[in-house]
Amino acid sequence: MHEYYKQVHEDALDTLRKLTGQDVEDSLDDVRKAVHYVKCHGTRLQACYAKEAWFDFMWSMHEIKAQEAEAKMAAAK
Repeated sequence: MHEYYKQVHEDALDTLRKLTGQDVEDSLDDVRKAVHYVKCHGTRLQACYAKEAWFDFMWSMHEIKAQEAEAKMAAAK
């Protein structure tokens, strides 16, 4: 599952890169800026895609962190 979440994470970043035509780093700040840019300069449909990418980015980031925390707890036992 970990690989699946990483793929969703990368796909979200790729979507934002395509929508903005800019490099979007793997950080919350860059993703927020990219979504804001698309909402201001893109069409409504592009804004919807940007919001979907935002939710995928956040969801996958939290799932990856949760799995890493579970792995650390299991290793500590």
